[in-house]
Amino acid sequence: NIQSLSCKSKLLYRYLSITNGIENRYHTLNGFNNLLILTIKSKSLKHFCTTMQGKQIDLTSLPSLVQAMFQFNSIQIILKYCFDNRDSLQVLSITNNPLVVLQPMAFDRLSNLNTLNLSYNKIACIYQNTFYGLASLISLDLSNNQIFRTESNLFGREMPRNFKIVYTEYDRLCC
Repeated sequence: NIQSLSCKSKLLYRYLSITNGIENRYHTLNGFNNLLILTIKSKSLKHFCTTMQGKQIDLTSLPSLVQAMFQFNSIQIILKYCFDNRDSLQVLSITNNPLVVLQPMAFDRLSNLNTLNLSYNKIACIYQNTFYGLASLISLDLSNNQIFRTESNLFGREMPRNFKIVYTEYDRLCC
């Protein structure tokens, strides 16, 4: 049980994997200041941000987080600025969710993110500025979605400087 850990023992954790059992409160990860890698697989996880109702995770309490994986959850939407000020995050994987909507600027302020995996979701449309602010992005995986439409300027005014790989079966992905 995460909540029963003392503050001192939470500081020792570098890797945390949670399978099921996400509490109805978003603050269950408070105190894991040195956590580098987080994996959550829970059908009860629906949101990332504290601005929505339901079971959610607030990543702002994890200042050292480098890699986050959210697989086999119930995430349907990623809101604008959802990952606010997550400068340490380099790898983000949100796969095998019923994810349909990526709001424009959903990943803004993830300036050091180099790998974004959004495969095996239900994404149908990708809107202008969806990937805005991903200046360090190298790899983007959109494979096994239901993409039928993309707008122009997915990254805003300029592409990430070292961007190399896009995985998708949708051959008209415009940037």
